[in-house]
Amino acid sequence: MKLLGISTLVGFSLVLASPVLAEKANVVSGIGAASCGKFTTAYKENAAKTEALYFSWAQGFMSSININRKMQNGTPIDFGAMPPAAQLSWIRSYCLKNPMRTYLRATTELFLALEQAQSSLAKKAPESE
Repeated sequence: MKLLGISTLVGFSLVLASPVLAEKANVVSGIGAASCGKFTTAYKENAAKTEALYFSWAQGFMSSININRKMQNGTPIDFGAMPPAAQLSWIRSYCLKNPMRTYLRATTELFLALEQAQSSLAKKAPESE
């Protein structure tokens, strides 16, 4: 079980360390493998259906990272650091600017943005005694 967690962590690290690997190798399946351009086109045709399909994949992907972090005694991300509507907007904006990148990459970048937002909130919060 621990080997599976370590393997997943290493795999995620490779995705972050090597965007080319994530873009060209078959490291992900499902809707996350689609390009941001494909997402944007589908969004224009049916926004609600497209966001429901793609964002549910994104939430599952980010949740799996969180579970893995917790299993490795790391700090999981609090998805409440950015409201869901803001997360959806963030991904739409990213994909509009980066149509050739994968939805996986957009989701990975969102996860990092959530991590930053959580860190910023923690710094702003007054220390309790």
